[in-house]
Amino acid sequence: MIFVDTSGVLAMINPKDERHDPAMRQWNELLDRRETFLTTSCVVSELINLAQSRRNLSLVDCASFEVMRRRGLRTAFTLDKHFAEQGFDAVP
Repeated sequence: MIFVDTSGVLAMINPKDERHDPAMRQWNELLDRRETFLTTSCVVSELINLAQSRRNLSLVDCASFEVMRRRGLRTAFTLDKHFAEQGFDAVP
């Protein structure tokens, strides 16, 4: 079993990262060997937070958007412009 940490995933998903190629090679080797992967919700949260911070979105905003999408909600009581940017109706 292989533990998956944030830095490995970031290198793998960012082609501009200087460690991208070795990370991808290793990842593909692990997949070919049918390794089992383990991570934590903290790692997932960190990945989401880092990815979203590049777009100036908070982790809480992203979680809110996901909840709204899953529940089919279109309107939020908010003054946060990010909701409208994500396609939701923001009131007031």
